[in-house]
Amino acid sequence: MSMIRLEGTNIKVNEDLAGLINQAKTITKSQGTLSESESKEDLARLEKVARLLEIGSNKLNEAMNSNNNDGKRRELLEQAFQAYVDVVPYLGKMPYLKIPVLQQIKNIERMLEVEIEKSVNGNADGTSINIDEVMKVARESFL
Repeated sequence: MSMIRLEGTNIKVNEDLAGLINQAKTITKSQGTLSESESKEDLARLEKVARLLEIGSNKLNEAMNSNNNDGKRRELLEQAFQAYVDVVPYLGKMPYLKIPVLQQIKNIERMLEVEIEKSVNGNADGTSINIDEVMKVARESFL
């Protein structure tokens, strides 16, 4: 588990998911009581999950290395988020992935919130919207 600092917030990024996939494959292969079709289904499921985790991890790493503020980072984070969310239906059969995947979803969600907040509070073209100012005006209008 490594720590990556984003906009003054510590966000944990789990880089050990490949190890979990290899562990899952080993567990699946060691269970000799499964029929051949069940074993093939388990292997296909593992391969799909591995692909999704790889996509999510690559998109997240690319987003973390992205320095541009034109929405590319947010787009990459959304793609990473979607890849990890697509793994969720498989967690019932792979409980050893549950905590790392859900933590990663939560981390990406926080990063997306930071990106959205940045885009709302500080646009580069000078037409920024200050949420605090908008809320102040809204409160005053209700009084």
